Amino acid sequence: MPSSRTTLAFTILGATFLILACGSGGDKASNPATTSTSEDTGKSEAAAKAQVQAAVASAQATADAEAAAQAEAREAAAATDQCEPREPAPLDGPGCVTAPIVCGQTIQGTTVGGSRQFTGDRYVHSYCFPTTEDSHQGTERVYAFQLQTDQRATFRLDSPCADLDLAVLRWQDTDHCPGSTVAISECEGQNRGGGGTAKVWNNRPARYLVIVDGSDAKGANFDLSVTCVDGEE
Repeated sequence: MPSSRTTLAFTILGATFLILACGSGGDKASNPATTSTSEDTGKSEAAAKAQVQAAVASAQATADAEAAAQAEAREAAAATDQCEPREPAPLDGPGCVTAPIVCGQTIQGTTVGGSRQFTGDRYVHSYCFPTTEDSHQGTERVYAFQLQTDQRATFRLDSPCADLDLAVLRWQDTDHCPGSTVAISECEGQNRGGGGTAKVWNNRPARYLVIVDGSDAKGANFDLSVTCVDGEE
């Protein structure tokens, strides 16, 4: 399942294009009278490549450190009761929704017994986070959240026992969950694996579906919390 390295790849690619663009002829466009020798051009390209290599090495080191920290957290959690199977909550609806969630609340749940409404194609087409269309085939938990006018909400997911991800999408229909072909205008999320945060804000009341999802068919435990403050960040 994709992790922070997926996002890392996008970042490195963007940095590469930016560095090479800035180092390949930008001065000539601003000053046509400027000329350079092949030796100068070679030095400029070498410097640009060195910057890209340094950026790649630094980003890779960060990703490796995050992966090691997540693995360590999972090992620590496995030694406690955090990973002991939790009693699955019923789906109280509508549709895929397990229950509502409100500001200041923390839910200790499990994806076991959840719905199968959302898969990777939804997260890709709604621009929630980078992933593949065939990912997130496991069960998910969905919670309905009502945002007030000019309120900012921060959702935090902790899943030290498994690779679970977080998505928060705006959905106003209180009777049904979105179908696979329905367009979603707003979605925030993270697929770092093991947890993450997502923030939403609106200048008018808005309803959101908060999704905890993963690819493990067996399901896993998680803690989901939300904090709210008034005003735009």
